[in-house]
Amino acid sequence: MTSAKFVEAIVMKNSTCGMQMEAFRRNPSDPVRVAIDLAEQVFRLPKRLRRFHELEKELEGLFISQIRLGSIPAMTIRMANGLSDSAGPKEGLTNALIVSACMSMGLRIPGEREA
Repeated sequence: MTSAKFVEAIVMKNSTCGMQMEAFRRNPSDPVRVAIDLAEQVFRLPKRLRRFHELEKELEGLFISQIRLGSIPAMTIRMANGLSDSAGPKEGLTNALIVSACMSMGLRIPGEREA
């Protein structure tokens, strides 16, 4: 799974049905704006008019800033596993960074069991 699709899955997993319906209501014919609107809500970004490329850059900075000293051992293991990812090592490393950041933010990760 590419990192963009992975972030989209995280957004869908962490947004409520009400948030999704409201985003679709505000942007009925633009799926990109729906994705941006939901990502702003899930990642608690300030509301402003941005393009998808700008959102990706903001999220990249957010993910990097969320890495804490205590999460480095687990992130190292995820990155080592990411090197053998079927989508390629670059995608595997990116996804490992996203997982570590989202876990430190308290977000649910798609595919992981609920405790």
